[in-house]
Amino acid sequence: MSRFRIDKIDSVVAGSLVENSPYLSVFVVPEVLENLSPRVDWWLVSKGDEPLCVWPVTLNSEGRVQLPGFTYYVGPLWLKSMDDLPGHRSLSETSGAYELFIRTFIENYREVRASLPLGLLDVRAFDWWNYHEPTLKRFVIRPRYTALIDRLDQQTEQEIISGFRELRRRELRRVEKFLGGLLADRAGAEELVALYGKTLERQGKSFQETTKKQIGRLAELVDTPHAEVFSFRSKETGECVSAVLLLYDPFSAHMVLNLLHEDSRKTGLGPWTVTQSILGAKSRGCLRYDFNGANSPNRGDDKHSYGSRPSLHFQVEYSEKSE
Repeated sequence: MSRFRIDKIDSVVAGSLVENSPYLSVFVVPEVLENLSPRVDWWLVSKGDEPLCVWPVTLNSEGRVQLPGFTYYVGPLWLKSMDDLPGHRSLSETSGAYELFIRTFIENYREVRASLPLGLLDVRAFDWWNYHEPTLKRFVIRPRYTALIDRLDQQTEQEIISGFRELRRRELRRVEKFLGGLLADRAGAEELVALYGKTLERQGKSFQETTKKQIGRLAELVDTPHAEVFSFRSKETGECVSAVLLLYDPFSAHMVLNLLHEDSRKTGLGPWTVTQSILGAKSRGCLRYDFNGANSPNRGDDKHSYGSRPSLHFQVEYSEKSE
């Protein structure tokens, strides 16, 4: 492990390092992550003079390690593809770097929480932590699924829609008679919060103040190159009736909010707004569309109905704190 060194770095250095990582997502772009988390500590492991991996640790307002709401893939960000290395070298570098990260995080925070990026499937270093120490805690490793539409740049609009389930295509035809009463207009933070609150109300769930604040922070990103909202309001009432909020990195569009007014649920407006966001991502030059989260059968079924495929990633957690 002596070959490896760990350093705390600032967000400027982190941004310059991660911008060319094959595992980069918008959620670990410093400008975005530091907007969505009260505090971010950036750590770098190097081997000799070679930077290997950047890992942002996000903390809540109480100083406890916590992944921010509505984020994904916030964890170790390797600066080169592990798949391009021989198996023995990939295992050696990941094992050595992860051991140093984990020991440092336990020493500084007493816990580790991360969402591994897509394509980083080797979790042996986490699985074997304290494996031979039955009295000590071990990592909890959770498989998570997302839903991806790939090759947006290689498909026409017609080809993308032809990949939808027939029900979705029927809904796109149904909505045509309602479009005359709609106005494409950017929804504000308060409107996104209101729509999200109504969704939770229908589900019988409470609306936490921290969630309201997080949606507000997401809305702030629409004023940057990293985000866009596709939203429509009723010409009759002026009320926002549907919205999809996307976050962008150089290759992907990430859906983080998909909201629909109760009165519009049977009009086809929801699938139509999602479709507009997919086509908007294509016109922006994105190579893929990530629905971000397809873990339950119901959510997976909904998101796969747009022609997406499942993709596996992992979430890892370790804590020496008493809950």
